[in-house]
Amino acid sequence: MNKTAYFFLIPAAVSRDNYAHNALVLAEGLQELGWKIYANIDYWRSRTDDLATLFRHDPAVRPSDCAINVLTYDWLHFVKEIPFEFAENKRSFRVYLEDDGGMHPPGLGVEFRAFDLILKSHFNRRTTYPENYRPWSFGISRRILKETEEAAVFSSRRKELLVNFGATHSYRHQLRDLFEEKVYPGLEGELAFDRFTNSRSNPPADPYHRLMWEQTAWRHYPDYYVRLRNCVACSCVGGQFVPGIPDNWHVYDGGGGVRTRLRQYGYRLVSRISGSVPRWSQWESWRFWESLGAGTAALMLDFEKYGVQIPVQPENWVHYIGLDLDNLSRDLDRLRSDRDVFARVGQAGRDWVRRHYSPLPLAEQFLRVAGR
Repeated sequence: MNKTAYFFLIPAAVSRDNYAHNALVLAEGLQELGWKIYANIDYWRSRTDDLATLFRHDPAVRPSDCAINVLTYDWLHFVKEIPFEFAENKRSFRVYLEDDGGMHPPGLGVEFRAFDLILKSHFNRRTTYPENYRPWSFGISRRILKETEEAAVFSSRRKELLVNFGATHSYRHQLRDLFEEKVYPGLEGELAFDRFTNSRSNPPADPYHRLMWEQTAWRHYPDYYVRLRNCVACSCVGGQFVPGIPDNWHVYDGGGGVRTRLRQYGYRLVSRISGSVPRWSQWESWRFWESLGAGTAALMLDFEKYGVQIPVQPENWVHYIGLDLDNLSRDLDRLRSDRDVFARVGQAGRDWVRRHYSPLPLAEQFLRVAGR
């Protein structure tokens, strides 16, 4: 059996923000299953004293030599075209990892119907996608597993909620603003709030952590993981709501200008009159997976109610805390009255994420979906 995979990754010369998390977790898992990992560049070192990389560029190995070809969203975001080695290769099983949270991701284009599989992070089951789309997730890498391995027992943890979003966009997240307005005030007096955010102008001094900081494009801070492992809960919410109408939410946005705003207003109005539940877009967050890994209760919204779908669904109030905004007072009362909820959810979430979303089980899921 040909157990080789070829990844197309963005070189640092194209963009400094070239951290390929989705590809990394998948490749780590495939490697554990005995697969050889090739790429257009050498990428990802695990140790400071070893120059070997997980993704290896070998000029003698072409994409068409490998059983699986994987194209990343980062490539499409910066290069904006499918590489000819991929487009012309019909011998390999072709996969597109789409971790774009926008309304008009590249994978909707007609040229992507030639792909055997599109794995979509930020998937929402209450909208429509082309036939080759499947739900996917960021998952939890070896690096995150290592940083969350020494999770503190709950009896010694600070009764704090971590609220800090470092690697994010310049625009405001609607749902983070909503949590500031409606959720956090309801937890005051019950939890302290840790809002410290690391600055990329202060990189880690330790050589290993500095290497991880550089490879993750400023997303790795050892003191952040210390705080995460020692608090009881972490806010992981992000993104925004899209009205429950129309079924295909991709037509809601796009184009800009007055006509777009009028169209959006119309959809919001019809959705409100009909009483339809909004859908959650751009929900995926490193904070969610890091919190699960650390055994820290992840504070989110209800996945089932707002349409979030990943390959193996977590159970609300068992593996994470998903709030229902139509019954927010009820949920906040539950958080205030159930003294063991953070410890119980934190431990169950930690067990669940290692069982389903560490590299090995995620790669096994991938091979099942790909029919390999």
